[in-house]
Amino acid sequence: MSKHYKGYNLTNLEVQQNYDVGQDYRNIYLTSSSPKRILDISEDQIVNSQIYASAPDQAVLLNTATAFLQGLYPPLENIDQALAAQTLNSNERVIRRLGDYQYLIIQGENDNSPDIIWLKGDEQCPSVTISTIQNKESTDFKQRVEETRAFYESFWDQLSSLRTLADDCESNVAYSTDDLARSIGGQRFAGGILEQLEQIVTTKGKLKFTLLAGSYDTFLEFFGLNNLSAVSGDFRGLPHYASTMAFEVFTRGDVTAFPNVDDLRVRLMFRNGSTKGEASRAYPLFGGQEQSLPYNDFVSKMKEFAINSTEQWCSTCRSDALFCQAYSARDNASKFGRTHSAMLNAIAGVIGALSTLGIIGLGGLLFVLIRRRRSAINAGSAESNVKGSIISQGSSM
Repeated sequence: MSKHYKGYNLTNLEVQQNYDVGQDYRNIYLTSSSPKRILDISEDQIVNSQIYASAPDQAVLLNTATAFLQGLYPPLENIDQALAAQTLNSNERVIRRLGDYQYLIIQGENDNSPDIIWLKGDEQCPSVTISTIQNKESTDFKQRVEETRAFYESFWDQLSSLRTLADDCESNVAYSTDDLARSIGGQRFAGGILEQLEQIVTTKGKLKFTLLAGSYDTFLEFFGLNNLSAVSGDFRGLPHYASTMAFEVFTRGDVTAFPNVDDLRVRLMFRNGSTKGEASRAYPLFGGQEQSLPYNDFVSKMKEFAINSTEQWCSTCRSDALFCQAYSARDNASKFGRTHSAMLNAIAGVIGALSTLGIIGLGGLLFVLIRRRRSAINAGSAESNVKGSIISQGSSM
């Protein structure tokens, strides 16, 4: 885990796991025979205008996104010889090296870019740091340390308990109903989801697939904000490596063109781990029972806790990141002569209640437009005509 050990990179096994996940999502959303194929998406050859891929400028997350995309769009020579070759003016047919390997653009976000907070909203954020310190100084945390001291002194025979404690520790750091500052990363992540969903709807499906590569802590924060632990206690645990969240935008009608927004619905599909061929499962959000919601209802619910702008994130975090300085200068000018004081948790609570955004993690995101085929679709895997989806894949960052 690179948050604890520096110089970490993907192993060959992890590259293969991410590649396998990409292949599975290719079979779900791109293959012409799939009942959940994205409407009008290019099946074999990359069309960069249809795909948006983003990851923090860190080796693990960039390589995670790259391996996933290699599985999503493999070399053309393995798929279609006609597409793989180009004919020159001399009538010579040429195939690029590596079997016509396909190069999809990945947006690498450096630490000074405001877009980094979509997936790393808990970094360069003093509010999160203060909240974490306060958690470690709390009576509950100190009591847990004392209660488990003997265990840690003889833990070799208690590895299952060790995993449970690790899950509990990371879950408590990521989310607390009493301290929303712990989940600021998840709140901004939610904001990213809504921004991408809005692009899908406003462009009537021209943006078909978005991949965001992120970390497990963002997953846990998002799980907490959406009360998914009420659905299953497993959501309090660490997701397995290369896990994915997908938000699908779909319609129950049989259509050939992008429908009216009132006919759209959204559902969350989660896949824990990278076991090849394993199906994603639909889960109800916001503590409800329905596995999908009308698009406008979903957006309204997400806006209750999402952070919808860089400026809002900077204010909530009290961050001095380079891209926050413009907002700080403006605020200082407008508030000159006035005092400003408030409890950190009160600020986080108000921001969390009024903010408006969301997205998924692969550590990555994936939005998809899906066209319903006339064949029957099993409940829980697809209700009908999918118009778009967001997928997130988790790494061990």
